[in-house]
Amino acid sequence: MPTSLVTQYNLAVIAERQGRLTDAQVRYEAAHKIDGKHKPTLLNLGRVYRLQDKFAEAIALYEEALKDNEFDVELNNNLTVAYRLAKNYTKAEETARRVLSRTKDNPDAYKNLALIYFDQGNYRLAEFISANAKKLDDKDPGVYNNLGLIYLKLDEKRLALAQFQKAVTLNKDFAPSLFNIGAMALSYRDYVTAEKSLSRTTELDPTRYENFLAYAWSLDGQKGKDAKKGIKAGEIFEKVLSLKTDQNDAVCGAAWAYAADKTGWDKALGFFEKCKGLTTTSAQDQTLIDNKVKGILAMQKSGQKAEQPAPEKPKAAPTG
Repeated sequence: MPTSLVTQYNLAVIAERQGRLTDAQVRYEAAHKIDGKHKPTLLNLGRVYRLQDKFAEAIALYEEALKDNEFDVELNNNLTVAYRLAKNYTKAEETARRVLSRTKDNPDAYKNLALIYFDQGNYRLAEFISANAKKLDDKDPGVYNNLGLIYLKLDEKRLALAQFQKAVTLNKDFAPSLFNIGAMALSYRDYVTAEKSLSRTTELDPTRYENFLAYAWSLDGQKGKDAKKGIKAGEIFEKVLSLKTDQNDAVCGAAWAYAADKTGWDKALGFFEKCKGLTTTSAQDQTLIDNKVKGILAMQKSGQKAEQPAPEKPKAAPTG
């Protein structure tokens, strides 16, 4: 590999690991211009596109690469993922089946096919396909994670949790299942358990804003007992916004989180102003914000300690 390609590729990898997706994209694109057939660059650039919801770019990248080798398994599996995320399920299924027509024992193709059916609400078929993947590789934590997601949709929560736990048993650092365990704990308001799992997911995968968002809610749920958790939650909500600027619940979440302690009041006021201006903020919530802002300003003027915020509406835990 030319030195310039090595440099751009390595800088891209570092940026991606640090969650700097825009920088990673620029570096991977630079490496791709140097060598358009360098497969690690192709796969990583496509993933970075997908993480930023740039599915059309990912699809175009994979399709162009496949012109030289239409049956490349890795590229086709990644193209399947991109089609699925773009909700082009017909193309996604065609691509997955193309892989299986050439390599009938490919577990990744079966996992992709299961998720295609899962996304379309065909949970029993997704379960059946996942069982095929499990037969091919019963040590793959991804198979159990997919089964857990299926059982959640079927409202079989104990079975779902068992699958997520099995995945973590196979790989203690398997971020998707750690996330789902944390999300389930969050839905039960078991914030301590949720924090433990979700904090780890942010370390393992700093590229997904969902990891940070769920982690922030786990901290936010504890701010009534420990105001410092609220300040930490506010910081994590800000991290969410650095990854996804239009995540409105992170804007409002940061406002209420920072309001938990006087050290966060100045930031809380700024975020309350932004939250109030969002089209998604209801009239009732705007009134709550006005009252909270008045209270903070009064306490700042008098030098009083922070009051604990009023209990908020339960937040839906993400399950993806």
